[in-house]
Amino acid sequence: MTRRIRIFIFYLRKILPKMKKFITIISIFLGSILLLAGFSKLITFKDFINIVNSHDIIPDNMIIYCSVFLILIEIAIGILLFSKKYREVSACASCFILSFFSALNINALLTDKDLDCGCFGFINIKLNDYRHVKFDLLLLFIFVLIFLKKGK
Repeated sequence: MTRRIRIFIFYLRKILPKMKKFITIISIFLGSILLLAGFSKLITFKDFINIVNSHDIIPDNMIIYCSVFLILIEIAIGILLFSKKYREVSACASCFILSFFSALNINALLTDKDLDCGCFGFINIKLNDYRHVKFDLLLLFIFVLIFLKKGK
């Protein structure tokens, strides 16, 4: 690691224990967002299957199973973010999932694919590609903060 990153992580670890209430509020807020997104995808399940299919990374016979798995994982992570006991695990899982989808969005952006995100199902928040990548990276940073905050 470079020196700057080590210094940044050092100061984050000093500041985070003092941000206990802030981390709790952010965790509840993000858990609510994930629950809302998961349930809205359940409501518009066929549209979500079409969106997953448009990315062309999953074989056709596995699309339904992967779509159900993604929705259930999203809802489970949303529920676990409410719990202090499993907050770190759910933040780590969120980081992995968000990293994967950020890479998909960046790939679509670089190859000039016009893909719908489908992030919130019927709530359909329209962000252009660059804003969506920025939003994903902001969420990723917040989940890293939650992950670095040890539940002591």
